[in-house]
Amino acid sequence: MDRFDMLFNDSNVDKGQLALNPNLTPDQIDLLYSRDDVDKDHLARHSKLTDEQFNRFFNASDVNMIYLAMNPDLTTEQIDFLYAT
Repeated sequence: MDRFDMLFNDSNVDKGQLALNPNLTPDQIDLLYSRDDVDKDHLARHSKLTDEQFNRFFNASDVNMIYLAMNPDLTTEQIDFLYAT
């Protein structure tokens, strides 16, 4: 079990704090995204997102586009898409 899994499965750990990690894997992002107690804005701002995850965040009503636009790991296509909307 890796450190993320250990923390994720620990009921005493604030999962919102895990969402601040800029080195999350796509699977870890998906796990955190599925939880109601995690601020999706943190994931949108700090995580390297796959195209599928980017689209999910972009279309989510509980994600502020400003945080998504602040993500330094967006691809050129993702930036163009945000700029066009």
